[in-house]
Amino acid sequence: MFKNQIMNKFVFLSVLLVIAVLVFLPSVQAQMPSLAILIVIDGWRADYIEYLEEDSTFKKLAEDGAYGVGSVTFVSSTSSAHGSIFTGVYPDRHGITGKRYVDDFDDGLQRFDGLSFVQSPTLLDIASDRGEKTAFVSGKSGIGHRIWTDIRVTYDNYPDSLEEYLPELPPMTLRSDDFVKYYNLHDNWIFAGLKEVITRKGATSIFVNIAGPDVIGHAYGPYADETKESVLNFDRDLADFVQFLKDEDLYDETLLVITADHGMSYVDKPLLINDILIDEGYEMREDFLCAMDGNAAYLWFRHEITEELLSFLENIEGVEQVLTQEDMHELRLLHERSPDVILIAEERYMFQAAPLLVELGYTRGSHGSLRDEDMLVPILFHGPNVPTTTIKESVVVDIVPSILFLRAWSEVFTLDFDGIVLPELYK
Repeated sequence: MFKNQIMNKFVFLSVLLVIAVLVFLPSVQAQMPSLAILIVIDGWRADYIEYLEEDSTFKKLAEDGAYGVGSVTFVSSTSSAHGSIFTGVYPDRHGITGKRYVDDFDDGLQRFDGLSFVQSPTLLDIASDRGEKTAFVSGKSGIGHRIWTDIRVTYDNYPDSLEEYLPELPPMTLRSDDFVKYYNLHDNWIFAGLKEVITRKGATSIFVNIAGPDVIGHAYGPYADETKESVLNFDRDLADFVQFLKDEDLYDETLLVITADHGMSYVDKPLLINDILIDEGYEMREDFLCAMDGNAAYLWFRHEITEELLSFLENIEGVEQVLTQEDMHELRLLHERSPDVILIAEERYMFQAAPLLVELGYTRGSHGSLRDEDMLVPILFHGPNVPTTTIKESVVVDIVPSILFLRAWSEVFTLDFDGIVLPELYK
């Protein structure tokens, strides 16, 4: 499904944009939202909506707005997918593959930390160029290392001027005493920070990351009661935030977009790829480097990638797919910092350096594969100009151009996106 979307979805893009300019843009300009908020729920797979009651706030917004199940860009992991959500382009253009990369083999693995790694303009860059005040509010501070913004609110980095208005963070001791409660409170704190950057800082273009469902999903797995509770906790936070918008007379002029960066798979089998390669005679850091990211493992080899090596990798128990750079090119993933090979784990397997986290039950959820449970996520638009409709086919690269269209920003027609304005949003 994912490959077909990449190959087929842009055929009528130029025609649709012309139609939008001539027919739809004038009506959009008359109702332009003054506040735009993009919420990415980390690790929320598409079918988590089934955990919610019919009268839940998320479902009400979906029924009143434009909602559908879409796809993230591969690799289905936080760093790469956020890059695509930020920019509206695939990883081969924005430049983020996973958590780590190799420039010089002898220097080892490096982290994608720094604003220079995102090689395409982000939504917040575009908003700032228009004179908007931008904000990044996130339960994961590392994402912020790769995106520029005026205001930053994370658990370890926020303006001193907001300190007296933000609630106290849950104590770290609670994390070991009640893991789920700690991260639910953590998400509550993020929503409190979101309110403050609106009311006290005047931000009008805001990116939000909610970490709880991902962290709890990793610990307990996608089907656990604990994970369901994190989903319900998000919906309670969302209900409270919607009421806040109404109380502040902002609800009718707020464009609210909700999606996720990846889904979550159940895992209970460790795949010790480093040990397997070492047993085959490869020396770690001398012959190969490996960055493990759940259901995906990124491999760099000092020497030539032979058919013999590929055959060996393909026959490892627990390996579902071996992606070469040719495959990465087809998946819109290949750029100068891409690995030589990506391994995808079979269902229930997770790449690990040591088996204990999986074997002792400390990890029951992961992601990174091309399977639906990792790739499919919700995509929801609600607010001015948004029709009540079902989004039939979408990829997260469609989000930025669709937001620009709904805000009647001409950049949607002048900037070079891989995504499109979703046809269902045309009135």
